[in-house]
Amino acid sequence: MKKFVMVLLFLLIIVPSLHAQKYRAGQPPPKPYPNIDFPLPVHISAIRMRTECDGANNCSNLIYVDATLSGKKLELAGNQYYHTDREQARFAIGDYKARALKDKTPKDGPYLGQKYQIVVADGTFWPCAVTGLLE
Repeated sequence: MKKFVMVLLFLLIIVPSLHAQKYRAGQPPPKPYPNIDFPLPVHISAIRMRTECDGANNCSNLIYVDATLSGKKLELAGNQYYHTDREQARFAIGDYKARALKDKTPKDGPYLGQKYQIVVADGTFWPCAVTGLLE
């Protein structure tokens, strides 16, 4: 009986998490669910791509953007996604919508490491994090 209860409890916890929105390397970028709200206005004013390598010659392209998010100037960074037919960033300078993930922002402003998702022009979202505060 205890095993049955444990298996049932395990299934009730694990099965819903299997449907969570995830991104794995090599997959196309994720699209947000229709019922997710992206309430924060974002204006991207600069975009840079940098290649960063670790000691084992594993290199990846990171995108850094200067953005004004809810009136605060920030530097955001995240991985570059690739379309299946062309390799390029999927967004340009302009206005977008975003949402904070597990927002722990104090009243005096965002902190380094705060994670956001920004909906880009093709309807997918770009997961990023605050890597700098601008004046």
